[in-house]
Amino acid sequence: MKIGLDARTLIGDRTGVGNYLKNILEAGGFDGHRVLLYYQPQSDTSPPSLNLPEQTTIQWEPVKLPPVTAPLPYGIRVIWWLNVSLPRALKTDTVDCFFSPNFVQPQWYSGPSVAVVHDLAHIKAADTHTKAYRWYLHMFLTATINRADHIVVVSQHTKQDVLDYYNISPENVSVCYGAADDRFQPRTVSEDVHSELVDRYGLASEFALFVGSVEPRKNVHKVVEALERMDPVSRPQLVVVGSRDSSYDALTRAIDRYDGEVVFTGYVPDDHLPLLYNLASVFVYPSEYEGFGLPVVEAMQSGTPVLVSNQSSLPEVAEGAAITVDPADTDAVASGFTELLDGRAGEQYADKGIQRARDFSWSESAKQINAIFNRVR
Repeated sequence: MKIGLDARTLIGDRTGVGNYLKNILEAGGFDGHRVLLYYQPQSDTSPPSLNLPEQTTIQWEPVKLPPVTAPLPYGIRVIWWLNVSLPRALKTDTVDCFFSPNFVQPQWYSGPSVAVVHDLAHIKAADTHTKAYRWYLHMFLTATINRADHIVVVSQHTKQDVLDYYNISPENVSVCYGAADDRFQPRTVSEDVHSELVDRYGLASEFALFVGSVEPRKNVHKVVEALERMDPVSRPQLVVVGSRDSSYDALTRAIDRYDGEVVFTGYVPDDHLPLLYNLASVFVYPSEYEGFGLPVVEAMQSGTPVLVSNQSSLPEVAEGAAITVDPADTDAVASGFTELLDGRAGEQYADKGIQRARDFSWSESAKQINAIFNRVR
């Protein structure tokens, strides 16, 4: 088959959607097919930095579509590219199937298609998105689910959300989990590297780690409030890896009241992130809503004990290999910290996490997606 692919999430710094797509490509999800990777460059001179592996069973080529240069608002230009420029190219190139890794497909594309829906945060956690974005997904995701031949989701919880909110048959929705990259493994960090990371990020000897976008639904402010309730002698430093939402007022207020230490690292290079998981005493992820929660799997696979929310997909991902708490209950979060910082309990949950992480496989999800292509052709 000739598969058209929206590859915009592979350009520049990859986030969750881009990493999902890259791993599915690497694991063989498109093996045996010719793949056209459509993208819109950040500028006329910027080269495609798709960073894909050489493979013998996949033919892939980047297709640069001209950016929309009309004097229009950014959002309108994005919609134009997706719904005008892209479907024109798909028709010209006579693709056999279109794959959307990022929720939506072109409205004026009528051929076979597969789309990945990572979550329904615009519905389930609506206050975390702008009205414009919620309108965008309400319009275009609804149309995509009605038009697509098959929908891929990243957890059973997200599948149920899709079935609850959209008129679609369960047979047309498949769960293809994400997984942690192989670089996330238990390891001993050398003294020299440890010292380098301590100097670069200001790490304490014992710290709790959070990785992800720092926005209200992630409940990082509840982590700060929980640490405040712990004995100052035994509470860990909090290290936050991820871009911080400047409008996250509850976090700002919590930090202003807190007499402990919170470190925001900002962007962390790919080779440093696994080491931070290894050095952390506890990984904490008290999000109110997640479609999957990849950082939880990364932490478990790294052998770091995990404290996680008991809401949305997170209990499904942890499945008994982490302490689960009500993310709004600061006493419960504090108790979870206390339990995991105990050497014996921490080791037990670390071992459980390593075992649980083995249940997630990029190769298995890629195999499922490859089979879906064969069904919709």
